[in-house]
Amino acid sequence: MKDLKGDHQSSIFPVKLLMAYVVSFSLLFTISVFAEDNQGREIEGWNAELEFSLVLCVPLLWLIYSALRHSRRMPVFAVIMALIALWHVIVTLIEYCQMGFDPRFDLDLALLNCLIAALVWGVPFVVIYLVWRFWPRKQAEGLPAP
Repeated sequence: MKDLKGDHQSSIFPVKLLMAYVVSFSLLFTISVFAEDNQGREIEGWNAELEFSLVLCVPLLWLIYSALRHSRRMPVFAVIMALIALWHVIVTLIEYCQMGFDPRFDLDLALLNCLIAALVWGVPFVVIYLVWRFWPRKQAEGLPAP
């Protein structure tokens, strides 16, 4: 995860962690939307959630850009994250276009609840980052101390 010769600033672990968070939250939200729709919900309520899922495409497009930018340092992880994000964006756009494009964005969804869910879902990722950031590291043999 961390190059022993480098420092925290040269590590790609925070980028990986942020990518994992964005993809997992987007997939969790998308799976819940499709699962609720398959249980016979009315299409109007689902349309609002689909519009919110369309809003999630912006961080996923950033994720694809970031994966391409860091692909030399983390090729397998970048390809997997970019493919998942691309799949999510394509599925969301196809579903949204099938519903008919409506530029009004009448979100019947409680955005505060979505923000709270995103913050609660982010707690494990923040804890993992803090442990990674502040955990004391032993100096490897043969390497000079910084």
